[in-house]
This record gives sequence, C-alpha cells and structure tokens, in this order.
Amino acid sequence: MIYVHGMSCNHCRSNVEKVVSSIPEVESVSVDLPTGKTLIIGNPDMETVCRAIESIGFQVTTGETQ
Repeated sequence: MIYVHGMSCNHCRSNVEKVVSSIPEVESVSVDLPTGKTLIIGNPDMETVCRAIESIGFQVTTGETQ
C-alpha cells in the first residue's frame, strides 16, 4: 500500500494520478485525497512509482497503515 502525503486539493490528487498512470505496467490508479491512500491496479515497479510521486513534490510512505 502507498500513502501520499502533502496533497491539499483535487488538483494535487489529479497530478499524482496522472504521473502514476504514465508508468509502464500501471493499468489504473486512484488516490483518496483525505487519507492519501493510493490504489494501483497493475504490476509496476513500486520504487519507480514512489520516485515519480516524490518528483512532483509529495512524500510517500508504504505499508499497511499510514
């Protein structure tokens, strides 16, 4: 599970979804703005996903809980 921190609006959420969806092997992505919980369908390299999110200015944590 990936959690994205630092989002404050739907534009932030949309940017995260856009950058993650551009990664090979990602079939779909959905980010919950209040919790930052990010659901990714597909089989992408998760390190690549985290780096992509961090490259647009957000912090990422992984694991079962925030």
